[in-house]
Amino acid sequence: MAAVLHDVSDILERASRGPQLMLIDGKWEQAEAREHFDVFDPVTGKVIAKVPSGQRADIDRAVKAAARAFESRVWLNLGAQERAKILWRVAELIDKNASDLTNLESLNNGMPVELAGYTISMGAEAFRYYAGWCTKINGQTSDISAGPSNVHAFTLKEPVGVAGMITPWNSPLSLACTKVAAALAAGCTCVIKPAEETPLSTLRLAEIALEAGVPPGVVNVVTGFGHAAGAARAGHPGVAKIAFTGS
Repeated sequence: MAAVLHDVSDILERASRGPQLMLIDGKWEQAEAREHFDVFDPVTGKVIAKVPSGQRADIDRAVKAAARAFESRVWLNLGAQERAKILWRVAELIDKNASDLTNLESLNNGMPVELAGYTISMGAEAFRYYAGWCTKINGQTSDISAGPSNVHAFTLKEPVGVAGMITPWNSPLSLACTKVAAALAAGCTCVIKPAEETPLSTLRLAEIALEAGVPPGVVNVVTGFGHAAGAARAGHPGVAKIAFTGS
């Protein structure tokens, strides 16, 4: 995808050519207000990219896209085994692109390359772990005594709907992976707002999810600031559950 960076040299080149795009309903888009903000290398203080400054309208678009994907059951109807295979493919693609992702995370976050590589591998393992849960989220059946007769009861576990996720700057990709993989394993759809300091690897994760076969609208990423995009996410009536790790 031309809108998402693949290696460090491309990051530095794109910094002078215009902003990144965010993912809404399977499409790479600008913010409605056409505003953006700079992303820095914390080691040098240099601008390495520009990303859209998402606002309430952008969050609304993303949540509605995620809600449509959830209500259409485009993800659920794949079946648990196929969803597990797709999550496993996400892990394989993270491994395949580990070198680029490590460099990207180190450049944007400032962590040592060795530590960045460790967090990338942990992100892949999160998808493998939750891939296993896709086929193991089951209800229960039991016989219940009710006076002179017995009652046969059963329970079903169903996804809550749209999960809104806010991730911090300190381990951007691995924490995004943990939240996204868990939600997808449960059958939910996602709207992610990465920390404004470190959005680049989460945008790359969204691209990987599409490449692995996650249907459009199931994973959405809106970049922006906490007081605007984050607050709109947390307060949106279409979001059924919030996963938030603070900075």
